[in-house]
Amino acid sequence: MEGIAGSTSCYAFVTKRFRFSVLGVGEGGDGFFGKEWNMKTLKALLRDNMGMTTLEMAMVLPVVILLLFGTMDMLRYVWFRNTIVAAAVDAAEAGSLPSATDDDIRAAALKLMTPAGIVPSGLTVARNTVAVPPTITVKITVDFQYLVLPGFIADLTGTRVVVAVKQAVLGPLETP
Repeated sequence: MEGIAGSTSCYAFVTKRFRFSVLGVGEGGDGFFGKEWNMKTLKALLRDNMGMTTLEMAMVLPVVILLLFGTMDMLRYVWFRNTIVAAAVDAAEAGSLPSATDDDIRAAALKLMTPAGIVPSGLTVARNTVAVPPTITVKITVDFQYLVLPGFIADLTGTRVVVAVKQAVLGPLETP
């Protein structure tokens, strides 16, 4: 079978005996890898699934790893946020005592954050003694750094500001 330019055709064709000659010329056994393929051999080749598990694993593994580490990153964020909220609650409770100073309130907040390795970028204490009842507000601001997700999701810049605000009622004023 001759091609358009007079060369041997690269198309597969069927002979009268239902034998395939792939990428070669007819009956001389000079087909694909020097072997003539009959229907039984081709069916066996098409049913062969050696290496499919490896291929499937290569396709699925990156997604599974991204989900695993992304989940760990999100759980780390939740733990981080809960620790900061707990520190704000403790600081507000410590500040609800009339004798508490701003340094006492900061120390109460840092008592929970320091062992966890959390360094606040801002810690403000505001007292409102004009309101009835008088209140104290503690605001803790911390920068959270994602580890895995910014490389895969373009909207995440890599850092996220976590703010925890807790308000408590000041206790009764001490009279001398």
